[in-house]
Amino acid sequence: MARSLLSFTVLHRGCLQKTIYIRNHRLKFDTNPCNCFHIGRGLRTFCSSTSRLCNPGTRRIVTKGFRYRLRVAYDGTEFSGWQFQEKRRSVQGVLEQVLSKRLNRPVRIVGAGRTDSGVHAKGQVAHFDTDPFSDCPYLEYTLNRMLSGDVRVYDLQQKEPVSSDPRNNWHAIFSARKKIYSYRFSIAKELDPLERRFRFHFYRRCNLERLYDATKIFIGTHDFTSFCSRNTEMKEMEKNMCRTIYRLDIVHESDDNYRLEYELNGALYRMIRNITSSLFFVASGELTLDSLEEILHARDRRRAPKAAPAHGLCLERVVYDDY
Repeated sequence: MARSLLSFTVLHRGCLQKTIYIRNHRLKFDTNPCNCFHIGRGLRTFCSSTSRLCNPGTRRIVTKGFRYRLRVAYDGTEFSGWQFQEKRRSVQGVLEQVLSKRLNRPVRIVGAGRTDSGVHAKGQVAHFDTDPFSDCPYLEYTLNRMLSGDVRVYDLQQKEPVSSDPRNNWHAIFSARKKIYSYRFSIAKELDPLERRFRFHFYRRCNLERLYDATKIFIGTHDFTSFCSRNTEMKEMEKNMCRTIYRLDIVHESDDNYRLEYELNGALYRMIRNITSSLFFVASGELTLDSLEEILHARDRRRAPKAAPAHGLCLERVVYDDY
Protein backbone atom coordinates (compact mmCIF):
# COMPACT_ATOMS: atom_id res chain seq x y z
CA MET A 1 0.00 0.00 0.00
CA ALA A 2 1.69 3.18 -1.23
CA ARG A 3 0.66 5.47 1.57
CA SER A 4 2.10 3.40 4.42
CA LEU A 5 5.63 2.56 5.46
CA LEU A 6 4.62 -0.07 7.97
CA SER A 7 1.35 -1.65 9.03
CA PHE A 8 0.09 -3.65 12.00
CA THR A 9 -3.04 -5.78 12.09
CA VAL A 10 -4.95 -5.10 15.28
CA LEU A 11 -7.49 -7.37 16.96
CA HIS A 12 -10.38 -5.72 18.76
CA ARG A 13 -11.79 -8.01 21.44
CA GLY A 14 -10.81 -11.02 19.36
CA CYS A 15 -13.28 -10.44 16.53
CA LEU A 16 -12.87 -7.24 14.54
CA GLN A 17 -9.69 -6.33 12.73
CA LYS A 18 -8.27 -2.89 12.07
CA THR A 19 -4.96 -1.91 10.55
CA ILE A 20 -2.74 0.84 11.92
CA TYR A 21 -0.46 2.52 9.40
CA ILE A 22 2.68 4.26 10.62
CA ARG A 23 3.75 7.03 8.32
CA ASN A 24 6.25 9.70 9.25
CA HIS A 25 6.07 8.53 12.88
CA ARG A 26 2.37 9.31 13.05
CA LEU A 27 -0.44 6.91 13.82
CA LYS A 28 -3.19 6.59 11.18
CA PHE A 29 -6.40 4.62 11.59
CA ASP A 30 -8.43 3.28 8.64
CA THR A 31 -11.53 2.93 10.76
CA ASN A 32 -12.36 3.52 14.37
CA PRO A 33 -15.88 2.22 15.01
CA CYS A 34 -15.25 2.16 18.75
CA ASN A 35 -12.85 3.65 21.24
CA CYS A 36 -10.69 0.59 21.80
CA PHE A 37 -7.47 -0.21 19.99
CA HIS A 38 -4.60 -2.51 20.87
CA ILE A 39 -1.18 -1.83 19.35
CA GLY A 40 1.16 -4.75 18.80
CA ARG A 41 4.51 -5.62 20.33
CA GLY A 42 7.10 -2.85 20.49
CA LEU A 43 4.54 -0.10 20.88
CA ARG A 44 2.52 0.97 23.85
CA THR A 45 -0.81 -0.86 24.16
CA PHE A 46 -3.77 1.22 25.14
CA CYS A 47 -7.48 0.58 25.62
CA SER A 48 -9.21 3.94 25.48
CA SER A 49 -12.66 2.58 26.24
CA THR A 50 -11.48 1.45 29.68
CA SER A 51 -8.78 4.13 29.96
CA ARG A 52 -6.17 1.54 30.88
CA LEU A 53 -2.68 0.87 29.66
CA CYS A 54 -2.62 -2.78 28.63
CA ASN A 55 1.18 -2.90 28.46
CA PRO A 56 2.44 -0.16 30.79
CA GLY A 57 6.03 -1.35 30.49
CA THR A 58 6.20 0.10 26.97
CA ARG A 59 5.77 3.84 27.19
CA ARG A 60 7.01 5.49 24.03
CA ILE A 61 5.08 6.45 20.93
CA VAL A 62 6.66 9.03 18.66
CA THR A 63 4.08 11.36 17.13
CA LYS A 64 4.04 14.56 15.19
CA GLY A 65 1.52 17.34 15.23
CA PHE A 66 1.25 20.36 17.49
CA ARG A 67 2.71 20.73 20.95
CA TYR A 68 0.39 21.73 23.78
CA ARG A 69 1.35 22.91 27.24
CA LEU A 70 -0.66 23.16 30.43
CA ARG A 71 -0.30 23.73 34.15
CA VAL A 72 -1.36 21.12 36.66
CA ALA A 73 -2.42 21.39 40.31
CA TYR A 74 -2.81 18.33 42.49
CA ASP A 75 -3.11 17.08 46.04
CA GLY A 76 -0.31 14.52 46.16
CA THR A 77 -1.63 12.60 49.16
CA GLU A 78 -3.17 9.73 47.19
CA PHE A 79 -0.57 9.69 44.40
CA SER A 80 2.64 7.67 44.23
CA GLY A 81 4.30 10.74 42.72
CA TRP A 82 4.29 12.46 39.35
CA GLN A 83 6.09 9.79 37.31
CA PHE A 84 4.22 6.87 35.78
CA GLN A 85 4.54 3.67 37.80
CA GLU A 86 3.07 0.36 36.80
CA LYS A 87 0.11 -0.70 38.97
CA ARG A 88 0.36 2.46 41.08
CA ARG A 89 -1.59 5.70 40.82
CA SER A 90 0.57 8.56 39.53
CA VAL A 91 -0.27 12.05 38.29
CA GLN A 92 1.36 11.42 34.92
CA GLY A 93 -0.48 8.13 34.51
CA VAL A 94 -3.87 9.66 35.35
CA LEU A 95 -3.35 12.58 32.94
CA GLU A 96 -2.23 10.29 30.13
CA GLN A 97 -5.25 8.05 30.58
CA VAL A 98 -7.69 10.95 30.51
CA LEU A 99 -5.99 12.74 27.60
CA SER A 100 -5.80 9.53 25.57
CA LYS A 101 -9.46 8.76 26.17
CA ARG A 102 -10.55 12.32 25.37
CA LEU A 103 -8.45 12.60 22.19
CA ASN A 104 -9.05 8.99 21.15
CA ARG A 105 -5.36 8.24 20.65
CA PRO A 106 -2.37 7.37 22.86
CA VAL A 107 -0.88 10.52 24.41
CA ARG A 108 2.47 10.77 26.18
CA ILE A 109 2.82 13.69 28.60
CA VAL A 110 6.10 15.20 29.86
CA GLY A 111 6.25 17.02 33.20
CA ALA A 112 8.66 19.74 34.31
CA GLY A 113 9.26 18.19 37.73
CA ARG A 114 9.02 14.66 39.08
CA THR A 115 7.46 15.22 42.48
CA ASP A 116 7.69 12.39 45.02
CA SER A 117 4.86 10.46 46.60
CA GLY A 118 2.84 12.76 48.85
CA VAL A 119 4.25 16.00 47.41
CA HIS A 120 1.71 18.54 46.14
CA ALA A 121 1.73 21.00 43.25
CA LYS A 122 -0.02 24.24 42.39
CA GLY A 123 1.96 25.01 39.26
CA GLN A 124 3.39 21.85 37.72
CA VAL A 125 3.86 22.26 33.95
CA ALA A 126 3.59 19.58 31.28
CA HIS A 127 3.43 19.25 27.50
CA PHE A 128 2.07 16.71 25.03
CA ASP A 129 1.93 16.35 21.25
CA THR A 130 -1.18 15.60 19.23
CA ASP A 131 -3.13 16.61 16.13
CA PRO A 132 -4.28 20.24 16.14
CA PHE A 133 -7.59 21.21 17.68
CA SER A 134 -9.08 24.69 17.83
CA ASP A 135 -10.77 24.97 21.20
CA CYS A 136 -8.22 24.75 24.04
CA PRO A 137 -10.60 26.16 26.69
CA TYR A 138 -13.19 23.49 25.91
CA LEU A 139 -10.61 20.70 26.02
CA GLU A 140 -9.42 22.04 29.38
CA TYR A 141 -13.01 22.05 30.62
CA THR A 142 -13.71 18.49 29.51
CA LEU A 143 -10.45 17.18 30.96
CA ASN A 144 -11.31 18.63 34.36
CA ARG A 145 -14.74 17.02 34.20
CA MET A 146 -13.08 13.65 33.55
CA LEU A 147 -10.36 13.98 36.18
CA SER A 148 -10.78 13.07 39.84
CA GLY A 149 -11.13 15.88 42.36
CA ASP A 150 -7.50 15.81 43.53
CA VAL A 151 -6.02 16.96 40.21
CA ARG A 152 -6.89 19.84 37.87
CA VAL A 153 -5.39 21.29 34.68
CA TYR A 154 -5.44 24.95 33.67
CA ASP A 155 -3.91 27.45 31.24
CA LEU A 156 -3.88 24.97 28.34
CA GLN A 157 -2.18 26.52 25.30
CA GLN A 158 -1.18 25.47 21.80
CA LYS A 159 2.44 25.92 20.75
CA GLU A 160 4.09 25.61 17.35
CA PRO A 161 4.08 22.42 15.23
CA VAL A 162 6.57 19.83 16.45
CA SER A 163 9.90 20.23 14.66
CA SER A 164 12.14 17.37 13.58
CA ASP A 165 14.93 19.20 15.42
CA PRO A 166 14.18 18.89 19.17
CA ARG A 167 16.17 22.06 19.86
CA ASN A 168 13.46 24.09 18.15
CA ASN A 169 10.63 22.71 20.28
CA TRP A 170 9.30 24.25 23.47
CA HIS A 171 9.90 21.73 26.25
CA ALA A 172 8.44 21.56 29.76
CA ILE A 173 11.81 20.55 31.22
CA PHE A 174 14.46 22.16 29.05
CA SER A 175 12.69 25.49 28.48
CA ALA A 176 12.25 26.10 32.22
CA ARG A 177 14.25 28.94 33.78
CA LYS A 178 13.61 28.27 37.46
CA LYS A 179 11.24 26.61 39.90
CA ILE A 180 9.59 27.82 43.07
CA TYR A 181 8.86 25.36 45.87
CA SER A 182 7.39 25.92 49.30
CA TYR A 183 7.58 23.85 52.46
CA ARG A 184 4.77 24.63 54.90
CA PHE A 185 5.16 24.00 58.60
CA SER A 186 3.54 24.92 61.89
CA ILE A 187 5.21 25.56 65.25
CA ALA A 188 1.88 25.60 67.11
CA LYS A 189 1.38 23.37 70.13
CA GLU A 190 -1.34 21.51 68.24
CA LEU A 191 -1.71 21.31 64.47
CA ASP A 192 -5.02 22.28 62.93
CA PRO A 193 -6.44 18.95 61.64
CA LEU A 194 -7.55 20.68 58.43
CA GLU A 195 -3.87 21.45 57.70
CA ARG A 196 -2.49 17.99 58.36
CA ARG A 197 -2.31 16.92 54.70
CA PHE A 198 -0.43 20.03 53.57
CA ARG A 199 1.63 21.25 56.53
CA PHE A 200 4.33 19.64 58.66
CA HIS A 201 3.92 19.95 62.43
CA PHE A 202 7.29 21.04 63.85
CA TYR A 203 6.48 20.35 67.48
CA ARG A 204 10.01 20.81 68.85
CA ARG A 205 11.39 24.11 70.07
CA CYS A 206 11.96 26.40 67.08
CA ASN A 207 14.29 29.40 67.12
CA LEU A 208 13.26 31.41 64.06
CA GLU A 209 16.38 33.59 64.19
CA ARG A 210 18.62 30.53 63.96
CA LEU A 211 16.42 29.20 61.18
CA TYR A 212 16.85 32.48 59.28
CA ASP A 213 20.65 32.39 59.70
CA ALA A 214 20.75 28.80 58.47
CA THR A 215 18.87 29.60 55.25
CA LYS A 216 21.66 31.99 54.17
CA ILE A 217 24.16 29.13 54.03
CA PHE A 218 22.39 27.63 51.01
CA ILE A 219 22.03 30.77 48.89
CA GLY A 220 24.13 30.61 45.73
CA THR A 221 25.62 27.79 43.65
CA HIS A 222 26.79 24.74 45.58
CA ASP A 223 27.46 21.05 45.21
CA PHE A 224 24.45 19.55 46.98
CA THR A 225 25.66 15.95 47.12
CA SER A 226 25.15 15.90 50.91
CA PHE A 227 21.48 16.75 50.39
CA CYS A 228 20.67 14.41 47.51
CA SER A 229 19.09 11.07 48.35
CA ARG A 230 20.34 8.53 45.86
CA ASN A 231 18.68 5.54 44.27
CA THR A 232 19.59 3.27 41.38
CA GLU A 233 17.78 5.37 38.78
CA MET A 234 19.24 8.68 39.91
CA LYS A 235 22.88 7.57 40.03
CA GLU A 236 23.23 7.83 36.26
CA MET A 237 20.96 10.83 35.77
CA GLU A 238 22.39 13.21 38.35
CA LYS A 239 26.11 13.32 37.70
CA ASN A 240 26.23 17.10 38.03
CA MET A 241 25.33 17.77 41.64
CA CYS A 242 25.63 21.56 41.49
CA ARG A 243 22.48 23.66 41.73
CA THR A 244 21.77 27.34 42.31
CA ILE A 245 19.38 28.59 44.98
CA TYR A 246 18.48 32.20 44.17
CA ARG A 247 16.25 32.76 47.17
CA LEU A 248 15.32 30.93 50.37
CA ASP A 249 12.82 32.89 52.47
CA ILE A 250 10.86 32.29 55.64
CA VAL A 251 7.31 33.53 55.07
CA HIS A 252 4.89 34.05 57.96
CA GLU A 253 1.44 32.96 56.83
CA SER A 254 -0.75 33.17 59.93
CA ASP A 255 -0.39 32.73 63.69
CA ASP A 256 2.17 29.93 64.11
CA ASN A 257 2.09 28.87 60.46
CA TYR A 258 5.09 29.49 58.20
CA ARG A 259 6.54 28.35 54.94
CA LEU A 260 10.05 28.07 53.54
CA GLU A 261 10.07 29.36 49.96
CA TYR A 262 12.78 28.13 47.60
CA GLU A 263 13.55 29.72 44.24
CA LEU A 264 16.16 27.71 42.34
CA ASN A 265 17.24 26.56 38.90
CA GLY A 266 16.50 22.93 39.66
CA ALA A 267 16.52 20.40 42.46
CA LEU A 268 18.21 17.04 42.94
CA TYR A 269 16.31 14.01 44.18
CA ARG A 270 14.76 14.93 47.57
CA MET A 271 17.16 17.86 47.84
CA ILE A 272 14.60 20.35 49.17
CA ARG A 273 13.25 17.97 51.79
CA ASN A 274 16.79 17.13 52.95
CA ILE A 275 17.75 20.81 53.22
CA THR A 276 14.52 21.57 55.06
CA SER A 277 15.18 18.82 57.59
CA SER A 278 18.67 20.20 58.24
CA LEU A 279 17.25 23.69 58.73
CA PHE A 280 14.84 22.32 61.32
CA PHE A 281 17.72 20.64 63.15
CA VAL A 282 19.48 24.01 63.38
CA ALA A 283 16.30 25.76 64.52
CA SER A 284 15.84 23.22 67.33
CA GLY A 285 19.46 23.49 68.46
CA GLU A 286 20.39 19.92 67.48
CA LEU A 287 22.79 21.18 64.82
CA THR A 288 25.05 24.24 64.80
CA LEU A 289 25.51 26.64 61.90
CA ASP A 290 29.15 25.60 61.58
CA SER A 291 28.15 21.94 61.46
CA LEU A 292 25.61 22.70 58.74
CA GLU A 293 28.29 24.37 56.61
CA GLU A 294 30.58 21.39 57.13
CA ILE A 295 27.83 19.04 55.97
CA LEU A 296 27.28 21.11 52.83
CA HIS A 297 30.98 21.06 51.90
CA ALA A 298 31.51 17.41 52.88
CA ARG A 299 29.54 16.14 49.86
CA ASP A 300 28.52 13.11 51.90
CA ARG A 301 24.84 12.22 52.21
CA ARG A 302 25.49 10.23 55.38
CA ARG A 303 26.36 13.44 57.24
CA ALA A 304 22.96 15.11 56.81
CA PRO A 305 19.67 14.28 58.60
CA LYS A 306 16.99 12.25 56.85
CA ALA A 307 14.46 14.02 54.65
CA ALA A 308 11.56 16.05 56.03
CA PRO A 309 8.10 14.51 55.44
CA ALA A 310 6.73 14.86 51.90
CA HIS A 311 3.32 16.35 52.70
CA GLY A 312 4.70 19.80 53.60
CA LEU A 313 6.29 20.29 50.16
CA CYS A 314 4.54 21.92 47.20
CA LEU A 315 5.73 22.83 43.70
CA GLU A 316 4.35 26.35 43.47
CA ARG A 317 5.43 27.39 39.99
CA VAL A 318 7.72 26.62 37.08
CA VAL A 319 8.97 29.81 35.42
CA TYR A 320 9.50 30.23 31.65
CA ASP A 321 10.35 33.18 29.45
CA ASP A 322 6.99 32.98 27.66
CA TYR A 323 4.66 31.13 30.03
